[in-house]
Amino acid sequence: MSILNKFATLGKALMLPIAVMPVAGLLLRLGADDILGHFFDASFIGAAGNAIFANLPLIFGIGIAVGLAKQNHGAAALAAAVSYFVLIGVMTSLAHTLYLNPISELQTALYDKLILGKADINLVPLINATGDIPTSITGAYLDKIHYLDYYNKLHVNNPMTPELLQQAIKDGHVYNVSDALAYMFNNGASYQAHLLSSVTSAIENLKNVQASATVAATLDPQTIVDTIISGHKQSPDLAVKIADTAVKSTKTAIMSDISNVLAEKKLDMGVLGGIIAGLVGSFAYNKFHTTKLPDVLAFFSGRRLSPIMAGLISLIIGVIAAFIWGHIQDLIAMLADAVVSLGGIGSFIYGTLNRLLLSLGLHNVMNVYFWFNLGDYVNAQGVTVHGDITRFFAGDQTAGNFQAGFFPVMMFGLPGAGLAMYLNAKAENKKEVGGLLLSVCFTAFLTGITEPIEYLFMFIAPMLYLFHAIFTGISLALANVLDYHMGFGFSAGAFDAALNYGAPAAHHPYMLFILGPIFFFLYLIVFYFAIKIFNIRTPGREEEGQNIHQQAFSNLSDTEKAQAYIEALGTLSNITSIDNCITRLRVDLVDIDKVDISAIKTMDNKGVVRPGGQSLQIIIGSQVEFVANAMREIQSGLAMPKANVSKAKQQSSKADTPSTNAKDINVLSPVEGTVVDLTDVPDITFAERIVGDGIAVQPTGNRICAPVSGEIISLPRECHAFMIKADNGLEFLVHVGLETVMLRGKGFRALAKVGSRVEAGDPILQVNWDEIENEVPSTVMPVLCSSMGATSSFTVTADIGSEVNTGDKLFEIKAK
Repeated sequence: MSILNKFATLGKALMLPIAVMPVAGLLLRLGADDILGHFFDASFIGAAGNAIFANLPLIFGIGIAVGLAKQNHGAAALAAAVSYFVLIGVMTSLAHTLYLNPISELQTALYDKLILGKADINLVPLINATGDIPTSITGAYLDKIHYLDYYNKLHVNNPMTPELLQQAIKDGHVYNVSDALAYMFNNGASYQAHLLSSVTSAIENLKNVQASATVAATLDPQTIVDTIISGHKQSPDLAVKIADTAVKSTKTAIMSDISNVLAEKKLDMGVLGGIIAGLVGSFAYNKFHTTKLPDVLAFFSGRRLSPIMAGLISLIIGVIAAFIWGHIQDLIAMLADAVVSLGGIGSFIYGTLNRLLLSLGLHNVMNVYFWFNLGDYVNAQGVTVHGDITRFFAGDQTAGNFQAGFFPVMMFGLPGAGLAMYLNAKAENKKEVGGLLLSVCFTAFLTGITEPIEYLFMFIAPMLYLFHAIFTGISLALANVLDYHMGFGFSAGAFDAALNYGAPAAHHPYMLFILGPIFFFLYLIVFYFAIKIFNIRTPGREEEGQNIHQQAFSNLSDTEKAQAYIEALGTLSNITSIDNCITRLRVDLVDIDKVDISAIKTMDNKGVVRPGGQSLQIIIGSQVEFVANAMREIQSGLAMPKANVSKAKQQSSKADTPSTNAKDINVLSPVEGTVVDLTDVPDITFAERIVGDGIAVQPTGNRICAPVSGEIISLPRECHAFMIKADNGLEFLVHVGLETVMLRGKGFRALAKVGSRVEAGDPILQVNWDEIENEVPSTVMPVLCSSMGATSSFTVTADIGSEVNTGDKLFEIKAK
């Protein structure tokens, strides 16, 4: 699989956690004071939405793990959760040792030196040891330390001289009451105003200290100043106490600075931490879910091993992250600041890349950073949140800048492009294409889902799509320049616009109704003349007959469509993997040159993408999942291949059932082993007889033979299953183990070919159980009749739990 395809697969997996965002945004806005809060205390509704935003990293981890795991198995979700908790726990704990302990030592030393006056403490090495503290703050510490030298000279009955005070003022090291006292001692009443201000401030500080609040409440600043001026020697204790209070206030300020530094240095991986956990969780499941441990540890085998391995892997990643994530975090912050500092240019770059990467399915990978990691904001609950979307819903007035510009494009611009395509359609096609364009344009306006209309011109007219990407960048740039801020929980459509128009963080939301019409006419004019001048084959302008072929193709069943795509892709032997996202079919191939692109273009799709290597993507639309599932069923031998479908259709009403004249048939065991009831097979597809009725065998032999006489109609390249059409027209499936398709042929060897005639008992496959039994959940072999219908009766003849040899009778089917 190519690197781009791997990123595209990640983008597909990201759609699952991103799908949670609409309900989170809806709950958060409905619970706000300006919506349901008008009528009752709806804060609990907002709290529900906030709970989702507060746990986005974990939600992303779980969603990605499930999206990337084989069979999307839920055990991967548990592995991802374990991975996240271990990763964050280890990183945070180790980071405390690496960063916070040295800072704590500095705190203690500062207190001892500032408050207790210990002159023998050298703070410079301690400050250097906390190298992650910004130099601007360490400079402030040193200034306060220099001031302490002046204060100590006063505090130990060594009064400051006017020259020393003047030097302190010149150096910028004069602070609070003690300096005022020193000045007063040397200059008398000329400093009364400054002294009164300082004493008043000191008393207010005393009121904030529990131990001295009662005494401070009885103090009058003017009386104290008068007393000091009339003779400071008469109240030395009061003078010293005020001076001490000033120093304590300085110490408190320093500690506050340190606390801020600690908050800034807190390692926070945000949603990226969740993504890492999701990748680890899916890897652990895919790698270890079939692993068997020694008998003494058998309980921890298989799927139970996945979260254990995820935790161990994350332990290592957490240790590494504690050392390097601080630097990565600073780099990300620097890049984010750089993008933000570019203002409209940064927004233009982001908006343009967002649409260009959509063509490769990679836009969501970039969006995750901007929408869920960019910037930080402390919400009303004191929780720091990250990302443009999350900060917007938390009320950050600076958020929404990387969302607002999408609204004019999705709600107005693309419908303008749709109108341009309609106006350029041939007269005879306008009725048909008008319905299509109205549908996709209305979808874009209402929901912000723009892929359906974008795919109409993305591949047939790259120039138009380049215009679209640039226009999107311009829209985001204008939003930045015009200080237009809006947010969405799902996408930039009318639903989100109405819901968030009055959000606390929304700024100049009315700009949508100014920019929207501008972009509508911009798209309409540019697209209209570009289509006409360059004769672009947008919908309704296709060559004669192209629509007829696509219409005929759209009437086929999912299985028939799947087989058609398989044939165009070079047959099953040329396909190594089949996957899909929300709109596109993704395949990896043995030889991409075997693909019949012209044939694919006559099918019902929007175009073909070649992301690189042997990977191919076909833009099918919202129905892609059904086609992809049908292709996977054909690949695994669970669906009837195209040739057989065609023959069945030629048999009038006999498409799904054998002839009523079908002869009785005995079905033999394809291998030696133990008979297993079909309901005991650990796969719902077989256990509930979804594929067909029959029996299963737990094999002990290595050679798999034909259970009936007939023609081999399916034998996938993975050799994990085969189908035989018996002489009486019935079809039989032998599936060798469960999930063995994932082995890609490992441990299997074909002894026959598709289309060949076999007799019952003839060898079809050779299996090396020692090589594969630890890599699959079960080696049990279902033996099924997949087309028995209502004209035949089924009877099991072998005893469940009994031992059978190859060729022993398992069940019989009799014509009614």
